[in-house]
Formats: sequence, C-alpha cells, structure tokens
Amino acid sequence: DWSTEHRDLMYDIFGSERVIVADGVDQFVDRVRCDWDSGDIAKNRVVPLRTSRRTKAATCDTITDIAHALKVPDWDVEPDQAVTGGRVTVLVEPQPRRAIERALEILGEDLVNQPHMRAVDALVCLPQTAATPGANYCNLFENVQEQNHADYWRGYDWETRQNREYPSRQTALRAVLYQSCRGMEGWATLCMGLDLFYDYVIAKPDIDIERLRDELKNDLGFLFTESAFEEKLAAEQRAYALNWLMIPLTRSMDHLVIHLTAPDSALGHVLQGIDRDKINWR
Repeated sequence: DWSTEHRDLMYDIFGSERVIVADGVDQFVDRVRCDWDSGDIAKNRVVPLRTSRRTKAATCDTITDIAHALKVPDWDVEPDQAVTGGRVTVLVEPQPRRAIERALEILGEDLVNQPHMRAVDALVCLPQTAATPGANYCNLFENVQEQNHADYWRGYDWETRQNREYPSRQTALRAVLYQSCRGMEGWATLCMGLDLFYDYVIAKPDIDIERLRDELKNDLGFLFTESAFEEKLAAEQRAYALNWLMIPLTRSMDHLVIHLTAPDSALGHVLQGIDRDKINWR
C-alpha cells in the first residue's frame, strides 16, 4: 500500500540494497501497487513465505479449507504443524444484539480457560451500518459492554483514529470495522455479521467500472462486447469480495469465531460444506 514517493524516500535514506519488502499479497485490495524493483533497482532475491507462523495449525487448516471451498485464486497458505492447537467456532444468531451477547460469552469462556489471556488480546470485527440496514453493530457492541460494565476500545470511532489513540489498558476489548482490520490480530477474534459483510462487498465493490471498461476495450479492440465486459466485471467483483472476506478470516492466532445471521446465506452455505469435525457450531 506504499506510494512511489514513499518507496523513493526509503531508498534515498537507506539505499535500495538495504531494504527488505514483506509483501502481504493475500491481503492486497487496491489495484494500484507500488513497484519496489522497477528500473535500475537491483532485487537480491525473493523468498516466498507460505507457512503460517502466526495462526495455530488447526485454525489455519480450517481457513485454508474455506479458501479452497470459495475457490480463492492463488491461496497457498499452509499451516505450521509445529504450532499446535487452534479452533474455529461458527455462531448462528439472526438477532444482532443477542449475537453480540452470545459472541462475548464465548470470548468470556476463553478468558476464563486461558488465565494468561487478557481482554486486549482479543479483537472484535464489526460491519459498517451500510452493510446491516436496521442494525448498528457498533452501537449495540457499546451497549452490551456498558451493560456488562466491561471496558472496550473503539477503533471504529473517527476521533480515535484521527488522534491515533491506541489501547492502553489490558482490560480494553478492541473493536474495529472490517475496513480497518487489515494488519491487526487477536488471540481470539470475533467476526460479527460476517455473512452480511460478505454480501455487501459482493454487491458494492470499490471498483472503477469505467476504467475497467476502458482497459478491456484496449485489450480486446473490435472484439469488445458488453457480455465480455459483464463477465469481466463479475470476476472483478468476486475477487474484490474474496480478498476482503479472507482478511478478517486470518486475524486470529488461536480462536476464530464467525457470526452468521443466517445459515442459508452465501457464506453460510460455504461453511456448512466444511468438515463438521473442524468447526464447532453454536
């Protein structure tokens, strides 16, 4: 996500031969990429890192099964069998407030069973209101935490982000919108309303449609047709949605909790096709 100007500044300060780039290609959602080895910049070597060093093996293995079921292109993350353990729980609850209450109860069980874990070690990912008509998950999360007299950090709050305020208490449960969860992680991660978020990014992808049309016209010339464009657009929409879905699915180190509002949603059907021994359904 760096700009060319950022890259050039780094090279000017340190020298290109001393820069190591860790490129998280599986989390990339922007079409405009920084080219780190353009022109006369010498690239020493490329080291692909496919084995997950962060997520426990069982969790990573289930996420990989989900990626394969969704036919995510070029997904090559492999579990590290030396990092044993991990769990995936799917919570089905159509009522938003009750869903948050039940998800936090699951997190509470983790805090009791793992004495070294603190609330700040967990992460809650919430959908934006545009994805959940009639329900504001951020407000509901706050209401439930206030009712429980529990501490929390509002990573979705504009002032918090503007002032770069970070969690400063071990008792503060971190909560962010899905759009802000890239680069974050939780020992346990709650993905609230994930099926609604997935449906939303499929229906409203951040794609420059006119630029996509112009690019296809340039590529196909007189062979360009509206049907070819519709096919290309559908492929771009799906790729965009899959990228955004896999980002929250890979935020957990140990326990991943996926909340579905409906088992027959698009994501619900996919998860029901995963080996039942790998998912704890609640």
